[in-house]
Amino acid sequence: MMCSYEKSRDAGVSPVVGVMLMLVVTIIIAAVVSAMAGGMSTGQQKAPTLAAHIEIVNDGGGSRGSSHMTTFVDGVSEPISSKDLKIVTSWIASRDGNVVKGGNTTLPGPENYQQYYDSGGPVMRGMPYGYGSGTNWSKGSDPGPDMMFGNYTILSGTILHTSPYGGKSSSSGGYGAVTKFDYDDGMKYTFGEHCDGMQQALGGYWNATRAGDIVNVKLVHIPSGKVMLDKNVVVKES
Repeated sequence: MMCSYEKSRDAGVSPVVGVMLMLVVTIIIAAVVSAMAGGMSTGQQKAPTLAAHIEIVNDGGGSRGSSHMTTFVDGVSEPISSKDLKIVTSWIASRDGNVVKGGNTTLPGPENYQQYYDSGGPVMRGMPYGYGSGTNWSKGSDPGPDMMFGNYTILSGTILHTSPYGGKSSSSGGYGAVTKFDYDDGMKYTFGEHCDGMQQALGGYWNATRAGDIVNVKLVHIPSGKVMLDKNVVVKES
């Protein structure tokens, strides 16, 4: 009876031990997977957060700054170097029965500097210029290297400003210099050869947009690849 009893007890314990072993193995596997997932998540760089409102104006005028794309930063979770930011735009417009698509990607750094023609000849500028908080700007002064995109820090109160090249005389050429809403060739600007800030920001034919058209604007954190801001901006004429 004792032997029979021992066998009967062993028979009852064996499934219990098996279940416990399965549970232990499952717990170990879960722990390993959790550790791997935790390592993967901690290896990914977190993107800072940013809140901003954007204004896009196309009034067809030739004076610098009348037409523009301006981003007003309302707040950031931490200071953001503009060298860690890229701006991606896209839009669709209808002009004279034709569908026109546009948009561009603005990257920081010298490879994105565009030719800007002035009385002294061509110089390289990096738009959008930085004004206000986090930038080195003196009112009334021309934008210096510290104000070029990629060289300034974005804080709450920073303004990112882009405008087209426009001239008040027909000889200078540029956007709206002679004909409203059109680019005109001149001594300092040739359409298709030169590129101003608005063409860089919104594409070469951005002037096809009109009031009421919608431009999608994304601000992307380059190190993490995450979109910090995604807005549909309605174009205004003034």
